[in-house]
Amino acid sequence: LASCEQFPSTEPSNLAWAARRALVEKEIAYHQPTILCVQELQGTQAGAGADDHHHELRAFLATHGYAGRRVT
Repeated sequence: LASCEQFPSTEPSNLAWAARRALVEKEIAYHQPTILCVQELQGTQAGAGADDHHHELRAFLATHGYAGRRVT
């Protein structure tokens, strides 16, 4: 998780996953990459829980024609 200690010059509200996810989704939609790799994305193989960022991003990617898998 991103924290104020790791990024002291960043507004705390910008470190929230909802804000970061919106920016990531905007960049992906703009650039429309053929291949996309995301490292250190919080989630589980089962895709459960409120903090499952992998599941949330995978849902967005599916609506934009991407298919993928989680590799651990």
